[in-house]
Amino acid sequence: SQAKIRGPYFKVDFTTVDEYGYEDRADRVVNKGRLFRIMATIVAASKEFLNDIDYKEKGIKKMVVFPSKSKGMEKDDRRANLYMAYIKRQLPVSDISYDGKRIEATLN
Repeated sequence: SQAKIRGPYFKVDFTTVDEYGYEDRADRVVNKGRLFRIMATIVAASKEFLNDIDYKEKGIKKMVVFPSKSKGMEKDDRRANLYMAYIKRQLPVSDISYDGKRIEATLN
C-alpha cells in the first residue's frame, strides 16, 4: 500500500526531445554528456519554479517525481537513484524517500 501525500505538493514530470524535435519516450536512454545537460536543465527549472511560486508562502511542503524505468527492466532504479542524488544536492529538501514508484521530497 502506498501512503497518500497530505497537503499541497508539486509534481515534476519531464521528457527529452529527439533530434527531430519530437518528444521522446520517457524510458529512452540518453548518453552521459546529454544526461548531465538534461539534469542541469531540470534542476534550474525546478529552482526557478520554486522561487516563482513562492512555495514557502503557499505552504507547499512536498515535491513528487515519478522516475521512469528502462523498457523491460521493472526493477531498474538507476534513474530514481540519480534523481535523488541531484535533488538532495541541488534543491532545498530536508528529507527524501523512494518507494519503488515515486520519489517524495520534503521541502525546507
